[in-house]
Amino acid sequence: MKIENILFDMGFTLITFKNFSVKKYVLSLKKNIEYLQSYLIDENIISNINFGQVLKENQKKYFQKSFITDDEYSIEFILKESFKEIGLSSKEITDELIDNSAKVLYSKDAENWKAYPDSESTLKSLKERGFKLAIVSNAPWHGGVVQILKLNKLSKYFDTIISSALAKVRKPKPGIFNLALSNLNAEISNSIFIGDDLYCDIFGAQKLGMKAIHFNKGFELPSPKTIDIKPDERIDKISQIIPIIEKWSNGPI
Repeated sequence: MKIENILFDMGFTLITFKNFSVKKYVLSLKKNIEYLQSYLIDENIISNINFGQVLKENQKKYFQKSFITDDEYSIEFILKESFKEIGLSSKEITDELIDNSAKVLYSKDAENWKAYPDSESTLKSLKERGFKLAIVSNAPWHGGVVQILKLNKLSKYFDTIISSALAKVRKPKPGIFNLALSNLNAEISNSIFIGDDLYCDIFGAQKLGMKAIHFNKGFELPSPKTIDIKPDERIDKISQIIPIIEKWSNGPI
């Protein structure tokens, strides 16, 4: 097998949430919403103190929908719906308002994420060996993916960065993988995928015809969709992909 292209998930594959717990992660989302609401009130954009609750409920509603359909509801869409619900007119809901609100909402978020110790050295090694690299991430705001990668000094290694917000569909749907492959001018037959989620990453990549490596992040969130999904290889550190690629390539890379 001649491997030329390596596609990565981002969260909990190359990047981890600092001192992760579900409680801490949920609390960070709550703080993000509170920060945005305070900003909007201070700027006299809204006066409705229920906006934060409306946004929270819409985020939950559309996440549940996306979990069922694997379509992505971007944060821009969710913000527009939330502003409508509190009575802002179409004229008031400008692109500038939506863009600024998304940036404020996630302005503190990138600080919660850090690269695994061997992520940068592994990516650097792969780039020096001539591989094309891509990010394929389920995320409702594309800007957030770019921001987290830049903050962790990883963005320079990628030839393309694809989010579900950009693709409008989530992994495991083929459209998001195909967009990355198209941007790389890559074939499925010489591309592989690395990710932590058995359903979104491993099942999605394998269904398309790619070999897939499962990254063990140390925990699994319960999902009925992970039944009978068998990755081609499993790793505990991202640097372990290099000997696997050498094995699949029948020699040094």
